[in-house]
Amino acid sequence: MRILWSCAGIIVACMCQWLFLGSAALAADECEVVKASYYERTQEEIVTDRSGVYAYRKYQRVVYPCADVTIRDNYGSAFPRVIEITAIFSDQGRASKKAWCDKKTLENEVTYFCIVCFESEFPVTNVTCDFR
Repeated sequence: MRILWSCAGIIVACMCQWLFLGSAALAADECEVVKASYYERTQEEIVTDRSGVYAYRKYQRVVYPCADVTIRDNYGSAFPRVIEITAIFSDQGRASKKAWCDKKTLENEVTYFCIVCFESEFPVTNVTCDFR
């Protein structure tokens, strides 16, 4: 019985060490932007406007700054990762957004391909990434 408890204690200690030390190893440099291209997407949206007392719907053209980003996972995690992309705009403003990305594994390298658009009046000049 004593051996069983000591084995269970070792297993629990190993799991705790993996959780605490493994998560501490994930630093900002684990996510590397390999390639990024910036563009604007124009979209027509229906908005409600008022003319006096009456409301009516109209089309409005909205321009969104977007980025097509290729990211390398330097940690090489086998588990799915949540990627947060931070955009820096031409006015030095910032915005962060969780991105939907396609994951590709080639040999020992894990790469993500992401497209993300932001709500801003200014174009994107740079992007950074973070794993959450």
